Amino acid sequence: MNIITSAEAFGYGPSAKLHAICSEIGRHGGTSHFFGHDAALTFARSNSGTYASITPVAAMTDLAEVSPEGFDAAISVMDPFLVAWAAYHRLPCVYVDSLYWMWDWAGLSEEQLRPTAEAIVGAASARQALQVMADVEMHPSQYLAHHLCTTACVQRAPGASARAEKLRGHPNVRLIDPVLDLGHRAPAQPDSWLVTTSGLLSPVVSIELALSWVRSACALVDEAAALCGADEQMVVTGNPEVLAAAAGQLPARFEAVPLNHEGVLKHLNHAIGCLAPPGLTTILEAAAYGAPVIFLPEQHYAHLANYRLVTPDPSAPRYAEGLMSIRTDHRTDDDISADTKSLIVQLEAHRTRRTSAWSAMVASLADGMAEARRDRSRVAAAQAALVGELFGGPSGAEEVRHVAKSVADAVGVTG
Repeated sequence: MNIITSAEAFGYGPSAKLHAICSEIGRHGGTSHFFGHDAALTFARSNSGTYASITPVAAMTDLAEVSPEGFDAAISVMDPFLVAWAAYHRLPCVYVDSLYWMWDWAGLSEEQLRPTAEAIVGAASARQALQVMADVEMHPSQYLAHHLCTTACVQRAPGASARAEKLRGHPNVRLIDPVLDLGHRAPAQPDSWLVTTSGLLSPVVSIELALSWVRSACALVDEAAALCGADEQMVVTGNPEVLAAAAGQLPARFEAVPLNHEGVLKHLNHAIGCLAPPGLTTILEAAAYGAPVIFLPEQHYAHLANYRLVTPDPSAPRYAEGLMSIRTDHRTDDDISADTKSLIVQLEAHRTRRTSAWSAMVASLADGMAEARRDRSRVAAAQAALVGELFGGPSGAEEVRHVAKSVADAVGVTG
């Protein structure tokens, strides 16, 4: 198979899933070609060996200049634009979504969105089709991507199955296991902490906001480490652009290392614990690699939803955390960008003023770090058990490859 791919440029989660899928395709003799921008492009370039080619675009609407000639199918991880491009060109497309349960489609009318879908498929040009998608807001655009794709691979989660059965406009939803790359698991002696800042940069997080969050998160970890006596090495990784800009602003005990995806996974093998915002990909990867996760503060609106998803019984939490919004009166806003900015700005304000909420976050992180140092295996096993209950096993990348081959075979591809 010769596949055109893309991932939503929203942190590193979608890009990490695409990397796992394309690695699996490569192991079976297929080739993958990446098109993207911003954080997704940064991630792809850091893991360039996975792709036969990497093509930057200034905006995803620039896919209009790409010919479908030579591609057998498309695979998009949460990027609606490649789906619109594929639908316009009648190219089979697999859409991968780990947040199907979370999208806010309340009040959404399938009848009202059908003309938009028809306008994409029947557009006068690829540029026009992509512009139609660009004019749709984030959450409805996710609905349209599911409607327009050939098959949607939806990662298992509480509520995902019920939603798939309810929506008439999504007839080809297939539930899959978590999409993970398991090829780097190895026994190792825990010897350091992994602090991951994720991709950070996104349509709602500027470089200035990203730097503010990194300063606050690292200060939080530094104070927590001092409180619990954790004197081991602290390795900080994430978006290379953000790490470079943060150089000289981090506490002395932190070593900034822009690891690629393979490097992060290998580091999980010997991490005492992984300190990270509550992104689903990190939660699932850490569980598969046996590293306890301790949650850093939220970076955007979806992180609180993720935390609540993996904390079904608040009276018996299995994840230590330093979240801000559960300790303050922060209110969500219909404007995603404004709400995200507010989260990060308020976090910096709590850090600067050393408020009671900040002290509570430090204490919670310190307790979690002390527990991981004391009994890493038990903490990791409890988290892995919960992940298994909620999401299933780690075979999603292989499942997506099979689906992609199936949709390509349906139009005559046999490789």
